[in-house]
Amino acid sequence: MCRTLEDQLSEIKIKNDENARQVNDISGQRARLLTENGEFGRQLEEKEGLVSQLTRGKQAFTQQVEELKRQIEEEVKAKNALAHGVQSARHDCDLLREQFEEEQEAKAELQRGMSKANSEVAQWRTKYETDAIQRTEELEEAK
Repeated sequence: MCRTLEDQLSEIKIKNDENARQVNDISGQRARLLTENGEFGRQLEEKEGLVSQLTRGKQAFTQQVEELKRQIEEEVKAKNALAHGVQSARHDCDLLREQFEEEQEAKAELQRGMSKANSEVAQWRTKYETDAIQRTEELEEAK
């Protein structure tokens, strides 16, 4: 029985040593996990800071996009207004061209009429001068 107690005691010591090694291993693993956990916590904080920074950047870009959209809308309105102005100016130009052509035709017609009238005046002048010369001659002969 003594032997058995010694054997049991020896087994218990072996188990105790084994348990102590397991406790040491678990303690080492725990320390490593705590270190990793701290590293992961630091990385998490870094990532959260990065997410925060990216969120601010996104908000700034969103504001810029909205501002650019407003500017584009204003430029489109201005472009449409200019296009309307150009179209109106072209229409006015066409009307002025038509009016100019009509006035050119009227001028040409007036010039033709004036030329005809000047020709008639010259004919009448010639006729009256001829008649005047004849009468003057007749009057001189009569004297």
